[in-house]
Amino acid sequence: MQIQGILIVALFMGLPAICLTYAWVVWGMNRTGLTQSGWKEKLLTRALGLGTLCLFLVSAFLGHEYHWDSQSFVDPPNYYWLILNRISAVSWFLVCLVAAFGRGKLRRPLSLWCITMPLCTYSCMYMGFIY
Repeated sequence: MQIQGILIVALFMGLPAICLTYAWVVWGMNRTGLTQSGWKEKLLTRALGLGTLCLFLVSAFLGHEYHWDSQSFVDPPNYYWLILNRISAVSWFLVCLVAAFGRGKLRRPLSLWCITMPLCTYSCMYMGFIY
C-alpha cells in the first residue's frame, strides 16, 4: 500500500463521500423529526449507516489493492476481501432498495450515493487496471 494509491482512491471516492456527508448533515438537521416519524424514514436512517459501511469497505479494498507503479486488480484478492466485498455489495443493494422505496429527506442524498458509488468504484478500478 502506497500513499499515491491512497490519494488516487480518495480522489475517486470523494464524490460518494460527499453524497454521504450531505446525507449525514441532513440526518443531523432532522434527527428529532426522524425519530418520531414512520417506519420508512427509520429505514432510511439505518440505510445511512449501511452506506457508510459500504463506502469504508470499498475504499479500504481499493486502497489496499491499488498499485501506483504496476497494473492493479490483476491477481485475485485474498479470501477476506471476497467476504468484505460481498458485505459491501449487499449493503449497497439494501441502501438502493431502501432509497427507492423509502420516504423522507434522506432519500435524495442516498439515491445520489447509490448512483455515484458504483460509477466511481468502477472508474478507479479501470484506471488501475489499464496502467
